[in-house]
Amino acid sequence: MDLLERIFKLFDVERKDYLVQEDWIEFLKERLPEDKQLDFVEQIESVAYVLCGDGVISQETFQLILQNKVVTKKLFRLVDTDDDGYVTADDIMEFIAAVSSGRPRVGIDKPSVDRLEQLFRQTVGDQKEITREQFQKIVVSKNPFFTERVFQIFDEDSSGTISHHEFIAAVHRFGRQTPEDKIKFLFKVYDLDGDGLIQHRELQHVMRACMEENGMTFSDDQLLELTGAMFEDADVEQRGAITYEALRDQLSKHGGLLENLSISIDRWLVPPPPDPEPTSFLQKLNKMKPYQLSWPYFKNNQVFLAYLGLFFLINLGLFAARCVEYRNSNGFVIFARACGQCLNFNCSWVLVLMLRNCITALRVRGLGSFLPLDHHIYLHKLTGVLIIIYSIVHTVMHLCNFSLVVVKDPVLNAHNFTVWEWIGTSRPGLFGLVGGAANPTGLALLVILLVLAVFSRPAVRRGGSFEVFYWTHLLYVPFWVLVIFHAPNFWKWFILPGSIYIIERIMRLAWMRSERGKTYISSGILLPSRVTHLVIRRPPLFDFHAGDYVFVNIPAIATYEWHPFTISSAPEQEDYLWLHVRGVGEWTNRLYEYFEREHERLHANDSCAHQSVST
Repeated sequence: MDLLERIFKLFDVERKDYLVQEDWIEFLKERLPEDKQLDFVEQIESVAYVLCGDGVISQETFQLILQNKVVTKKLFRLVDTDDDGYVTADDIMEFIAAVSSGRPRVGIDKPSVDRLEQLFRQTVGDQKEITREQFQKIVVSKNPFFTERVFQIFDEDSSGTISHHEFIAAVHRFGRQTPEDKIKFLFKVYDLDGDGLIQHRELQHVMRACMEENGMTFSDDQLLELTGAMFEDADVEQRGAITYEALRDQLSKHGGLLENLSISIDRWLVPPPPDPEPTSFLQKLNKMKPYQLSWPYFKNNQVFLAYLGLFFLINLGLFAARCVEYRNSNGFVIFARACGQCLNFNCSWVLVLMLRNCITALRVRGLGSFLPLDHHIYLHKLTGVLIIIYSIVHTVMHLCNFSLVVVKDPVLNAHNFTVWEWIGTSRPGLFGLVGGAANPTGLALLVILLVLAVFSRPAVRRGGSFEVFYWTHLLYVPFWVLVIFHAPNFWKWFILPGSIYIIERIMRLAWMRSERGKTYISSGILLPSRVTHLVIRRPPLFDFHAGDYVFVNIPAIATYEWHPFTISSAPEQEDYLWLHVRGVGEWTNRLYEYFEREHERLHANDSCAHQSVST
């Protein structure tokens, strides 16, 4: 059987020994939509009409059509994609596979295909296979987890590479399908274990990735609420997981969300067209505008932005009120006192933002819709930065005042104290909760603040030195004690949050000494994309709802580190609870590597036992 006969049989799927001319030409047009390809199809159509009229195409006529010189010439140019004057066997097979594909290649425009081809050749050069690292450069996605899963799906033979033909065919297959086809693709991507079910944490990954890709910003609490609501509505059988049909039915009720899911697939698999260069000054200025100044950002972060507005307004009001109160003093005193009043507020408020039990209680009662509870760590850091700024200005202004004004004042400095005696000792007996305590405690506070600032940097916390951050951060205790002696009115600001904090600490210490919440890890399963599936014995009287999270401490990984993770198992699962931890930081990677070593040790023991039995 020659090649033309084999090609004929590929198109003659119904085994009628003939092709209906109109259907076959339409079939080719669907799979070859580009200008150069359509030119080839139209030439075939012309030759077929001359030979057959409006009738059917037999095998003999089919061979005559493809043997036509003009058709053969256009076919050769079409298969010769790099225009080097010859074609390889792989080029021919890729073309045949494309035109005989069961799915039409419609919807992807020629510019998108051209960009894909150009990006492919720039990435892999003359190679025929795409590696995992190269694939990450080609697929446009902000989510590395998604890129890894797509690669695993495209790599059907698990060879670790994807051929050029497989890649282009997959993009045509998934890039511009119906919303239902795209939901099928999403379902397959996020069904990590391939069991035909999506767990709660998998659905949360879907929601987060799609929101990120579409430029939508939601807080963790909003995302958990949205995921939890969808999960509860879709999981009608209360099995702790949802099927494809349940997910599809649920998404069909939310048109906007379904549209965003579809758009995200298009962005992931088809490179976007390059942005046109701005021409006018206003266009250039608008392009430079950060996303945080856009209307969508304001709309999606109303509570957070309202808090920031009120927070800075309070600071501004305190600063202005102090300036008015000391308007008859010199400029150094005015700025020092104004910053000092702002420090009274911020040094108390920075503690409020870390009252973990109170924040959890407010979140459980639904106040996360009105308060930025899920941003409390970021706001704690922001307040800390303001404390540093205010402290620097406050210190510089006092130094200038004592060295340039006070030491020369015959009334204040009647005993002729030196600048150092004023700043570094309590001999003058003035200022502070206890006379003379303000300036020496101020110097000590500066040292403590410097240590806290240096060891709170991300490079320390995430660079394998979390315990250094933990122990140095305990300096907040002497910091607040010194502030009480430094500023005579600070205790009035601190007494309420300080009392609540002490109660929380006593409760936490009591829980740590008891068996409350203590449990053990039953197993650690290693999943793709450096995900560790933890199966944990459920503590007694431990209740939770879908979307809740827990703080976890694993002494074998780090004695003093606590990290929050969303519970991925169903509340109805009585004996165990599941956590899925992806290795994205120092602690989570150490967790994954710990169970890697445990697995290797278990395999080694099994091998030794097997050898002993064999002997």
